[in-house]
Amino acid sequence: MADRTMEPFGVPDGAISAEIEDATNAFIVLPERYGGVSRSPSDARVRVLIGRLGAGKSLYLRRMQDYQKQHNPSTYAANPTYNLARLKSSDLARFVKRVHVVGGNTEQWKLLWRRAIVRSAASHLSRDRALRAQLTSEQLDDLKEYSSLLGDGRFKRNAVDSAKEIIDVGGRLNDYLDNPEWADAEALLAEIIGETRPIFLYIDSLDDTYRWAPTLWTQCQRGLFYTVMDLLRDNVLNQRLHVVVAIRDVTYASIWASENALRYIDSTHISVLDWNRDSIRELLRQKLKNISSQYFTDPKLRTVESWLGFASIVNSRPEPSEERLEDYILRHTRLVPRDIVALGNDLCQLIATRPRSEITAEMIRATVAGKSKEFASAQIATCANQAISDLLPAEAVDDNHEDSFLQPNEYMLAQFQGHVLDCIETTGREIFDTSGLESLMKCASKLFGGPVHLADILWQQGLLGIVEDDRVEFFSLSGSKNHVLPRLGADASYCWNPILFDLTKRLEHARSAPF
Repeated sequence: MADRTMEPFGVPDGAISAEIEDATNAFIVLPERYGGVSRSPSDARVRVLIGRLGAGKSLYLRRMQDYQKQHNPSTYAANPTYNLARLKSSDLARFVKRVHVVGGNTEQWKLLWRRAIVRSAASHLSRDRALRAQLTSEQLDDLKEYSSLLGDGRFKRNAVDSAKEIIDVGGRLNDYLDNPEWADAEALLAEIIGETRPIFLYIDSLDDTYRWAPTLWTQCQRGLFYTVMDLLRDNVLNQRLHVVVAIRDVTYASIWASENALRYIDSTHISVLDWNRDSIRELLRQKLKNISSQYFTDPKLRTVESWLGFASIVNSRPEPSEERLEDYILRHTRLVPRDIVALGNDLCQLIATRPRSEITAEMIRATVAGKSKEFASAQIATCANQAISDLLPAEAVDDNHEDSFLQPNEYMLAQFQGHVLDCIETTGREIFDTSGLESLMKCASKLFGGPVHLADILWQQGLLGIVEDDRVEFFSLSGSKNHVLPRLGADASYCWNPILFDLTKRLEHARSAPF
C-alpha cells in the first residue's frame, strides 16, 4: 500500500495514483442523487465516461476495470490504455492530411478507431496467455492469415498504440483503411471471441496531449465515441467485445450539437461526470471524514472549521468581505476532484508544518490563492495551445513543421499565454456587457492575427461564463451544453471565473458577484 501521509486527500491524478487498492479505498462514494459521479463501477453497461480535465475519468475507468477483474472472472478485462504521449497531436495532423479529412467529418476517424480496436482485440487473443490457451491452432493460423491488417507483433497492443501504427502506414493509409478484407477479418474475430471470454478494452481520455491541440483531439475523440456506440449496435460483436472509453466534456457537447445527437445520446451507456458546487462540496466534506484525526482541532468534528481553525474568512477582494471558509475554498477551484485533492493536500501540509496557534487567516488565503493561480494558469495555457493549433496552416504538415504549432516551444507558448491574458484584461471588469466581449474579440483578432475564436475557447475552458437572473453559468453538460459561447443579445452580461483574480489584478471586481 502506498504511503498517504504526504497526500492525505489522495493523489490528484487518478491515472498515476499508485495501487488501485489505494485509489479504491480512498474513493468517495456519493449518493445517487449526484448522477454520473455516483455511478457504480459494477455497471458494465457503461461504454463512455465523460468529464472535464480533473473530473476523475481515469480513476472511474480504473475502478470499472478492477471490478471486472476482481468480481467477474468469466470476462477478460485488459488494463486501461493511457496515451502517455504515444499518440501525438502531430500524428493526428498527419492523419487528417493523408486521408483528406474535411472540417469536422468523423467518418475517417471512425474508420481509424474501428480498425485500431479490432487490431488491439486480435493482439490480446493471440498474445495473452490465458486467452491464447482457449484458441485452437487452427484459429491461431486463421488470425495469422490477416497479419497484414491485424499485425503480427510479439506483444499485446492497446488501441492507442494500434491507432499510432495505422497512421504510420504512411502513403498506403487509405488502402489499409479501405481494404475489403477487413469484413472477413472482423467476422473471424467475432467468431473466435464468441468461443472465448468476453473481452473488455479500456481507453483513457487521451488527456496527456489534448492540451496541445484541442480542436484536433476533439475531432479524434468524436470518432472514438461514434465507433464505440456503433459497436454497441453491432449484432455480432456487441455482446463479446466491450470497449469503454473516456472523453472530454467539450467533445460530448459538440456531439450534442450535431444533427445525429438523439441517435447517440443514451444515458444507459453514457456516464457523465458533471461536477457542480453541490457535489464538490459533498466530496470535500466526505474527504474530511477520511483523513487523519491529527488535522483537526476536535477530531469528533470533521468540519472545515475544525480542520483549518476558522469558520469564515475575510477575502482579498478590493472591497473585502467575510465569507464562509468552505465557500471561499470552493470558489478558488475549478469544481473538479483534482483541485479539491490538490488544495486539500496543501492545506494539510500547512497544518502539519507549524503549531496550530501560528496558523493565521493570511496563511490560509496565501495557500488557497497560490493553488488557485496554478489552476488558472493551467486553463490559460490550454487556451493558448488551442489558439496556436487553430492557426496551423495546411502546408505546415507537408513541410513537417506541424510541431511548431502542435508542440510549441516555451517562448511561443508564453507569448500566446500573454496574449490570452491581455485579451481578458481588456474587458476591465469581473462582470461586463457585450461591449466588453467585443473588446475581447477585437484584441484577439489583433494579437493572434488569424481565425482564433477566443471567446468560445475561454467558455469551453470554464473561464468565461454568462450571467442570467443574478447567477452565473459556466460551460457544463448539465447546463446549456453549448460548446460555443451563447450569444445572448445586446443586454447580455458575462462574467470571469474567480480563479482568474489570483492571476491578474487588472480586472475591477464587482461588489456583489453571483458566485
